[in-house]
Amino acid sequence: LQVMHLIGDVKGKVAIMVDDMIDTAGTITSGAALLKQEGAEAVYACCTHAVLRFEFR
Repeated sequence: LQVMHLIGDVKGKVAIMVDDMIDTAGTITSGAALLKQEGAEAVYACCTHAVLRFEFR
């Protein structure tokens, strides 16, 4: 179970997500969905280490 809370107003803004590692992309996907749901115009994500398991590419 993962709970995400958004602090601040992203409506009409471009959001940038930074993570240290993306493996299954579950967290980054959930975060992006929350940002879009809250009105972000666009969401960009980046990470320092992309594991990206084959089954989730």
